[in-house]
Amino acid sequence: MSDSFELHLIVPGSLARRTGGTIYDARMVAQLRQQGWQVVIYNLDGRFPDADATARESLGRALAAVPTGARVLIDGLAMGALPDVVRAACDRLQILALVHHPLADETGLSAAERQRFSALERAALAVCEGIIVTSEFTALRMRALGVTSGKVRAVLPGTEPARWAAGPEGDRPPQLLSVGAVTPRKGHDVLVEALSRVRQLPWSCAFVGSLSHDPDHAAAVRDLVAERDLEARIELAGDCDDDVLDAHYHSSSLFVLASHYEGFGMVLREAVARGLPVLSTSGGAIPEAVPTEAAVLVRPGEVQELAEALAALLSGRSGSARRAELAAGARRAAPRLPGWDQAGRAFAEALLELSSVGTDGSPHPGAGDHVESFAADWLALREPVDHRSRAHELTAPLRAMWRQQGWSRIADLGCGTGSNLRYLSPRLASPQEWTLVDHDPELLARVACPDPEPQVTRVRGDLAEHGLAAAEAAHLVTGSALLDLVSESWLCRLVDVCRGASAAAYFALSYDGEFRFSIADQSVGDGDSDGALVLAAVNSHQLGDKGFGAALGPGAGRRAEQLFRRAGYRTWLLPSCWRLAPGDDDLARGLVEGWRQAASEQRPASAGRIDGWAECCQIAIERGEFSVTVRHTDLLALPAAETVRRA
Repeated sequence: MSDSFELHLIVPGSLARRTGGTIYDARMVAQLRQQGWQVVIYNLDGRFPDADATARESLGRALAAVPTGARVLIDGLAMGALPDVVRAACDRLQILALVHHPLADETGLSAAERQRFSALERAALAVCEGIIVTSEFTALRMRALGVTSGKVRAVLPGTEPARWAAGPEGDRPPQLLSVGAVTPRKGHDVLVEALSRVRQLPWSCAFVGSLSHDPDHAAAVRDLVAERDLEARIELAGDCDDDVLDAHYHSSSLFVLASHYEGFGMVLREAVARGLPVLSTSGGAIPEAVPTEAAVLVRPGEVQELAEALAALLSGRSGSARRAELAAGARRAAPRLPGWDQAGRAFAEALLELSSVGTDGSPHPGAGDHVESFAADWLALREPVDHRSRAHELTAPLRAMWRQQGWSRIADLGCGTGSNLRYLSPRLASPQEWTLVDHDPELLARVACPDPEPQVTRVRGDLAEHGLAAAEAAHLVTGSALLDLVSESWLCRLVDVCRGASAAAYFALSYDGEFRFSIADQSVGDGDSDGALVLAAVNSHQLGDKGFGAALGPGAGRRAEQLFRRAGYRTWLLPSCWRLAPGDDDLARGLVEGWRQAASEQRPASAGRIDGWAECCQIAIERGEFSVTVRHTDLLALPAAETVRRA
């Protein structure tokens, strides 16, 4: 096995423990091994994260056992409080960290403990070549620990497909399920108090998760259940195996997680994968983990808010209808959840990227070498349709802030031949200083400027290094037909850079996951089944690596809007659909052929059906009897005025 595909993973205790962190770690080990990686696991003894002498000695022995020059990934729980041990090995090894959430974010710590953990973890992360985190929220939190965005990659957990939950048998009351170790952060005590306030309603509830992580707290929760006279209705089931857990999910009516904070919240995704409605909090990365159409979120620690939400979901017909509405949202969202295979590929890519990132956060020399290219004639063909399809109303609030702040500097990422420049420049006040970034020198050479011509600097380079560097110096960061090609980790870094620079963001024409080819108002295909096959295959193809890791693909605009909003921006996300008709024949032909190729690559067994669909489309184009709709979105994100740095 090549050294380039070897990993030494250091974790606290055994990966057999059932926590979100250990399940994530174990899943990634399995995925890496399936991809041909050799993974060596070191299980540490001692107490973590507040490391004792045994933990310190165990980490030191594990690092000493790793061959010189090897790639090492240390779970943040094991290394965060031991920066001196990590520092002693950093010159000999390529050390990376895996952070599920910052140590100081744990619930129940005193101010002094939070300060101590924060200082220790900051020191430990400073000597790591890179950090993998499990959510975009945690990626943003790394900035508070002094970590530059170039050193961070977010690799979200995957989800295992599961059967739909059936609910309780017969006429039994609604069954609530909460999964997680009984620790202060999980908020079981808050949930008990909230349930006590809706005791008049029919329900039962199971708490499934370890009672041994924090025995004193688990005992306090058990005592609280007894004090509220809920022992007959709340079961503290403890830890269980996969089959028993699956049975709990299957017989449940509502999934409830009252956590004060989550670094992601994999159990929320597991509930959605089973079509369960979710009631949770807005703590940490939870809003990122659960689709809005499937969940009700309340503020963490707010007993009355949680009780009111429970009442709304459990009260008679209206509660049943609301649960059914959320369950339908979960079932719609479940097929879109990424699997562990996709997460595993992203994890491997992150390891390879970060292993060649210096501690200053500079990307490895080859970053971006394989970014997807587009022919200049295709870009010219789509430009007039792009321009007429944009959500033109977004330029008004952008223009107002541009004038108000006296801005001038614009970074255009993935600029191609300058279509975005030609659309946007006439709509903004002068002076304008454009930095155009693209990896293709031929496209940069063909950039044509509008009249009057603004100041333009062309930069040949990849977006991971040169693009983010340009964004750091810009007042406005923009791009067209870009976001659906990039990875979540890259997008998270971009949002972080924009926020740090107080820069606005305007990204046009992100593919939104739906297109339709029609002839005489009828979709092509046998009952539209062929069209649906092609659409599903194209959308799957969109998720492949376009040079940034696993692509966001459909829904990228919504993800970006969520991240910018969470970063404190005012956001607008508006449709910018292509609507093609006779007269757009060349573009329509190119689209159909591109869809055919992408779909056939994804579904080679269905190549005959796909080719037949494409042939019908091409005939309709020749006859001038067609229409095409392709859904896109345009995003504008403006920083709060009080955070803007003057030009």
